[in-house]
Order: sequence, then structure tokens, then C-alpha cells
Amino acid sequence: MSLCFSRTCASRFARSATTSTGATNGRQRKGSKQNGGPVTRKHTRVAPTKNELLHANDASFEDLRRLGLSVTQSARVIAYRDLRDGYESLDELDEVPGLPKELRRKLKAQLTLEN
Repeated sequence: MSLCFSRTCASRFARSATTSTGATNGRQRKGSKQNGGPVTRKHTRVAPTKNELLHANDASFEDLRRLGLSVTQSARVIAYRDLRDGYESLDELDEVPGLPKELRRKLKAQLTLEN
């Protein structure tokens, strides 16, 4: 399995992440409130508070964007995580291409692997 870190792949990932969070580009989804069906969500993600750490293996695309990563950087962190079946150590972020050293340092301070 190879990783694609081009802008095209990152933008596709960003679009799929956006549509998976509920954006429908004006189309109604089956079961939406507008057509009378029940709307259920698997779980609601809440952005971590200032003192709260975000779990690296559960962070969504949007969570990483809120931490200050670009669209491409967020896609790369998630693609690398998926390729490795999750992070075992936050030091593995050093292996993700395209993350500046300062950003990796800040990211490690905002993420955790502990439950």
C-alpha cells in the first residue's frame, strides 16, 4: 500500500471528510429532518478544551485542522496513521512527511495515546 501525498489526494480526502460530517452540497439525505426521517449520529466529536489532550488515534480530519494543521498536513497525518493501523508513539509523527519541526513539537503537546 502506498501513500499519496499530492495536493489532489489531500483535497479528495478533505472533500470526503467534509461530506462524511454532514455536508450534502444541497442534496437531502435519506432520513434527514427535512424529509421527516429520524436523524441519528454515531457519536459527536467535541473539540478538546485548552487543557484537554486529543487522542492521536481517534482524531478526525476536522480535529487536526482545529489544532492548526493545513488540509494537506491533516490528510498526511491520518493517512500515515491508517497505514500503520494507529500510532504506537507520538514520536512516529516525526516520520510523517511535510510536518515542520515546530508544528510536530506543538502537535505532540496537544495529542495523547493514553485512554
